[in-house]
Amino acid sequence: MHCRPRHTLGSTVLPLVACVALTAPTWPAEAAPVDETVFPDVWVGDGCELRRIGMGTRRVALLPMYRIALYCEKKATDGETVSNADRPMGLRIRIVSSLITAKRFRSFAEEAFARTAPRPRPQLRHRIGRFLRAIESTSLNRGDVLTIRYHPKRGTVVEKNGKSLVTVDSLEFKRALFGIWLSGQAIDPSLRDELLGKR
Repeated sequence: MHCRPRHTLGSTVLPLVACVALTAPTWPAEAAPVDETVFPDVWVGDGCELRRIGMGTRRVALLPMYRIALYCEKKATDGETVSNADRPMGLRIRIVSSLITAKRFRSFAEEAFARTAPRPRPQLRHRIGRFLRAIESTSLNRGDVLTIRYHPKRGTVVEKNGKSLVTVDSLEFKRALFGIWLSGQAIDPSLRDELLGKR
């Protein structure tokens, strides 16, 4: 990126913060109140009940970007175990910053997949591509809620504000996607610990 001297704060600093926000470590901050209309204690669907294990806020320079919660049948303290498990589970994400757009979220996901699936087989590459295209084809605004729910018989169902964006089959894809937040290659170990209920 080349700097231009006449750029304003809004045209340079804010996009830079948005890009960093998606991959930089989370800064510690006091927990925000839980909005149970977005993050209920129990998430019912696909014939099973998932319980909220933990949640956290993605922050950069103390600026909140999105809130995210992990739902599983029972608590597990190891992120790799959760990511790899062929069991029902889900993530709920609420956008809390206008800096997050669909295009930026797609870029974040693409970079994160390079960590969790560095050398994907053709089938996995195709599935990742479907997910990325679905994200970029929509719009993301402050207040929007993304849900990612996995069931062994259905695959990974991604919705925005209750409307389907894409359904992607295969446990391999689910491992790579959930691994973005939970695996040993997670984008933020501190946020991973919050999702696992360790903090």
